[in-house]
Amino acid sequence: DWMPALQWFNVALSGFTLVLFIVVRSPVTYEKLRAQKKSQWVAFRDTCVDGLTLYYLIYTLLALVSVVKNRFWGTFLLLDICVKDTTTADVLRAVWEPKKQLMMTLLLTLFVIYIFSMVLFLYFPGDFPDDDTNNYCKTLWGCFKASVNYGMRSSGGIGDMMIHELDSWRWYVDIGYFVIVLVVLLNIVFGIIIDTFSDLRGKKVDRLDNTHNTCFICSIDKTTFDRASDQPKGFERHYRNDHRSEEHTSELQSP
Repeated sequence: DWMPALQWFNVALSGFTLVLFIVVRSPVTYEKLRAQKKSQWVAFRDTCVDGLTLYYLIYTLLALVSVVKNRFWGTFLLLDICVKDTTTADVLRAVWEPKKQLMMTLLLTLFVIYIFSMVLFLYFPGDFPDDDTNNYCKTLWGCFKASVNYGMRSSGGIGDMMIHELDSWRWYVDIGYFVIVLVVLLNIVFGIIIDTFSDLRGKKVDRLDNTHNTCFICSIDKTTFDRASDQPKGFERHYRNDHRSEEHTSELQSP
């Protein structure tokens, strides 16, 4: 079986990366913190809890546990793509950055579902399927759990798992649950995530455009140089030549 050999190879590479971070990155981080007038203990503590160092420590431990104990733990190593790829990291940030808005929207959703659960518990408990193992709406808590679990997972809301009676006014409840919870509130959650991801992507594009099309020394954009130049590729000639003159270089090197 070639899988254990690949797993041990992964452990070796991740261990090497961890040692590299400890030997190369940690001393630099410590000296940087000391330069900020932090005490030796505070600088040492902050160095030990450095984000990437801790990440590769956990990564190495998971790789080792997946070999020694259970391969299941090795599946979490696939999430390393979130560290290696900025676009994938933006997907996580799209959920993390608007966390307050998402939490409050989800809390409002739970409150609304609780109101619908109370209506179902008081007026339509008999419309739920009932057997010896599933007593969905015999208690308010059971009604609420069923409304959250089945209502949010069903395409038509909680009414999909209940007995349908068109002559009853329960269809107002079913329509209300579908429109308010599934159409409005859940799409608000999705909209917040999509809008944040779009904003992060726009900032990334602007940052790349600024990196490639703006002089980082004089902060003048490419278009300005191209229009003002008598020769083609004015911006390219500027960043290759203008800031590399002997006079400018001596000014940069002078204390």
